[in-house]
Amino acid sequence: MSSAQNWVMIFLSDKRKYGNKTAGKYLAAERMKVIMELEELRKKLDAIDAQLTALTEQRLNICEQVAEYKILHGRPVLDAERERQKIQSVRALVTDERYQDAVEHLFTQIMADSRALQTELMKGKQSE
Repeated sequence: MSSAQNWVMIFLSDKRKYGNKTAGKYLAAERMKVIMELEELRKKLDAIDAQLTALTEQRLNICEQVAEYKILHGRPVLDAERERQKIQSVRALVTDERYQDAVEHLFTQIMADSRALQTELMKGKQSE
């Protein structure tokens, strides 16, 4: 049963017991509690987003270093086998199977952005 369905049942039950006014106040209080719970969940998401942002910056900084290595050693940006292995390894880290596809999609995008950064840096170094 959803929260909204639950509120309706509570309202109808309390309406019979206490009348419209009291039941309405109770329903409003329950709604406020759910809204506050939602705000707490959003704060948790905001904290995780801040961590993800900081980690993404760290990762991209290391990608710049990888690009420097590849330039010095004449290596191509794309290492398809490495990316395939990386996708397999991050999927294996997921403890809830329902999230494996989402994690794979996330890391596929992260690696695409990393390749784009490396390509940009390598083109800049070649033109110097």
